[in-house]
Amino acid sequence: MRLRDTGDREAWSWFMETYAPLVQGFLCRRGLQEADARDVAQEVFLSVAADINGQTSRRPGAFRAWLYTIVRHKTSDYRRRNSCQAQGTGDTAVQAMLAQVSADAEEIEEEWDQAYQRHLFTEAADGVKNVFEAKTWSAFWRT
Repeated sequence: MRLRDTGDREAWSWFMETYAPLVQGFLCRRGLQEADARDVAQEVFLSVAADINGQTSRRPGAFRAWLYTIVRHKTSDYRRRNSCQAQGTGDTAVQAMLAQVSADAEEIEEEWDQAYQRHLFTEAADGVKNVFEAKTWSAFWRT
């Protein structure tokens, strides 16, 4: 909610510290070089800033899905700008390739969900780590 105030530097700073590693790491795992991942992530966050007031859903997972949609679109935009377009022929090889793209999209979305959950866990764990003795934390972390 605080992100809707574009002048709330503290909220935006927290948001960037929290979500930039998630988005950039995801983009790198999708094959972008680190510098390109930073550029695309910047486009993602500019889009978030522009559209945050339209994000009104409070149902669980809505923000994650919305952010993933932006990441997916900005990644597609990047790939479109930086690749030569092959001419489609419509033969069975192309049909098989399109079917694979659909299957890949489901796997990529699942990968995003898992990365998001891991990221949330790591953030939460870092937030409570200092509450415990080092031995207790070490035992928990190994488990």
